[in-house]
Amino acid sequence: MWRKLLSQQAIYKCVIATSEQLLGQPLSPHVLRDCAVTSLTEHESDNLEIATQLLGHATPTVTRKAYDHGRMIVAHRQYVQNLKTLKDDLRKELDR
Repeated sequence: MWRKLLSQQAIYKCVIATSEQLLGQPLSPHVLRDCAVTSLTEHESDNLEIATQLLGHATPTVTRKAYDHGRMIVAHRQYVQNLKTLKDDLRKELDR
């Protein structure tokens, strides 16, 4: 029995439907790709080389410019934690 290959549009629709079913949110293949690379590089910047290979980019610079949000996320979390610490310290000082 011969089967037809899925078109790009059919694959796109499958990814959207599956992500909505599993994650509760419809995500495009591009967003999933971005999330995967961000997760890969978030805690270990050395993984940028792996991400570069997975994405088929010529150099890590291309990957870093387009997808490396991991360092930004880590920096944001540290910033939020620092603000919380300062706020807590200020409250302690005011309560004295």
